Amino acid sequence: MTLDLSALPAVDTHCHLFMPELEEKSLDRYWTLSTLPLDPADIRSTVLFQTMKARLARFLGLPETAPFEEIAAERTRRYRADPTSYVGALFADAGIGTLLIDIGYPSEEDEGIDIDPGEFRRMLAGQDIRIIVRIEPVMYSLLKRQLGFAEFVDAYRAELLRQLDEHSAVALKTTIAYYTGLEVRPVPAGRAERAYGAVAGAPEGEADREALKDYRDFFLLEALEIAIERDLPMQVHTGMGDSPEIDIRLSDPAHLRWLIADDHFGKATVVLVHAGYPHHTAAGFLVSAYPNVWLDVSEMVPFVGPGVASRLLELFEMAPLSKIMYGSDGFNIPEVFWFGAVQFRRGLAAALESLVAAGHVSDAFALGAAEGILSGNARRLYRL
Repeated sequence: MTLDLSALPAVDTHCHLFMPELEEKSLDRYWTLSTLPLDPADIRSTVLFQTMKARLARFLGLPETAPFEEIAAERTRRYRADPTSYVGALFADAGIGTLLIDIGYPSEEDEGIDIDPGEFRRMLAGQDIRIIVRIEPVMYSLLKRQLGFAEFVDAYRAELLRQLDEHSAVALKTTIAYYTGLEVRPVPAGRAERAYGAVAGAPEGEADREALKDYRDFFLLEALEIAIERDLPMQVHTGMGDSPEIDIRLSDPAHLRWLIADDHFGKATVVLVHAGYPHHTAAGFLVSAYPNVWLDVSEMVPFVGPGVASRLLELFEMAPLSKIMYGSDGFNIPEVFWFGAVQFRRGLAAALESLVAAGHVSDAFALGAAEGILSGNARRLYRL
């Protein structure tokens, strides 16, 4: 069986805002998750980069053997001349139908800039865009106001609800893994108040780790209360990310076991963003064992390069295919969105074809699973 997935639209369940004028690095620098000053020759020697380069050359009508500088120059010329047309052509080529945008990145906290979602919508005229509200920028902006603890709790809840309503948001999101890890625990109000006082009273980034953990755990659980009340999924960053900022020892989704199994907080639907990679087998187990847990493959796709099919097969060992969703974690440049979808279709087809060939699933099941993973599962979960 040969699966042709080209006609199936994709819902990108996790991606970010971008604008051409905010592109600060050379194009090759966006094909690594490291923020360290890597040797460009090392980036360009990855299979991920070489595959992207050849595909981008074909998209632009250039020879695959063209020097990367020529490819990058033509790409930038077209992008800057007419961003709407260029991005529209990229997304049409990749079959991207809907974007679920985490508006918390880039942010003043992370990059010193914010992007207006309305301006982004205007650039992507006609694209179906839905909004995800990230909790950490709300915490960051309120912390600067030096509120009392009770005032902060009330203002935090009010601001999250305001943003959910303003954007008709489809989910909440947390990146607590970057800060204090995923081993979240309940924090009594008195201890949370002391932790808040320590964090608010310390210079930025200098509060002790115990106070920071209590502070962040408490306010993540406050946001989960809203997710339960509104019946909205909570996306949780798991696994790899910007390095060296992320400590992947603390971002193993297995650390979330208490939260997802708790009698109360287990009522929230949790989406393991990035499939927990490289802890993706643990993520697959959690998705198989808990009805409230789903996952998306963003950032794992496209950044595992040629490993997409094999990583998917490892997820398929346990995770119900009805709870796996496509995503790219597209950020800063539109080509990450585009190449993620292109690579994913190829890897998904190869993975499912191998299961059919081995007699594990039928042709009909494979085709239905592909439609679900590319868009149907997300449409069901996020009520698109």
